[in-house]
Amino acid sequence: MSCLQWFGFSSIQNSTGLANFEQFVGVPNCNVVNRVRWSSIWLVTLWSIWLARNDVVFSQKIMDYEDVVDLIKLRS
Repeated sequence: MSCLQWFGFSSIQNSTGLANFEQFVGVPNCNVVNRVRWSSIWLVTLWSIWLARNDVVFSQKIMDYEDVVDLIKLRS
């Protein structure tokens, strides 16, 4: 949700990853360039969550939600 708020969108998130991706990429009134940007942000978000999860599981780090959001912003 925080990523969508950067662009002034609010949305109901789907319960499955595929449905969420289809919703995220299928934003209305987007040209091809913006669709690529949207899908890139979605993938960066997924990748950042995965890396944060690995840090928690394998390095016993404590991750804060805002830290993960900041990493997503940095990587985007």
